[in-house]
Amino acid sequence: IIKFVEGRDKYTQGRSQRIGRLCEAMSRKLGLSDQACRLMNLAGQLHDIGLLAVPDGVLSKKANFGVGDYRSVQRHSEVSYEVLRPLRIIQPVLLGVRYHHERMNGTGYPSGLSHDALPMEARILAVADAYDAMTHDRPHRSAMTPLDAMRELHRCTPAGFDARCVEALSAIV
Repeated sequence: IIKFVEGRDKYTQGRSQRIGRLCEAMSRKLGLSDQACRLMNLAGQLHDIGLLAVPDGVLSKKANFGVGDYRSVQRHSEVSYEVLRPLRIIQPVLLGVRYHHERMNGTGYPSGLSHDALPMEARILAVADAYDAMTHDRPHRSAMTPLDAMRELHRCTPAGFDARCVEALSAIV
């Protein structure tokens, strides 16, 4: 399934595995159990499965998204949640998949959750997902250096990202 998701776009090849590894390493730094760390790796690998519902032309756009395109992309976290919901093994981290685009100040999607309402799994996924996106080329922009990406994550903390998760990633990279 991961190869199918990543095969649609040259910019996302290897992304699922990278995010899975980052999520697992961050979870270990944060002191989560071994089982939780392994599940976060799985969540990182599967969290974007809902991108299959986004039209190909939207994902490969070199220009900024229009409103309709953005709404289409926003739906992917809910679609990922619905696709993965029947799988028992992922239940402990499923809400992390659903809410990985929420932000600490409530400005994210799909539900506008903030602070304590955000599961730790979502906070970890959000940081790993953002870091990977920033450090790899996209159709509309070139990659940042790891140092610049970490600076951007720190700049967006605590409004956007959980400070503990950003520090955990910082210790890893």
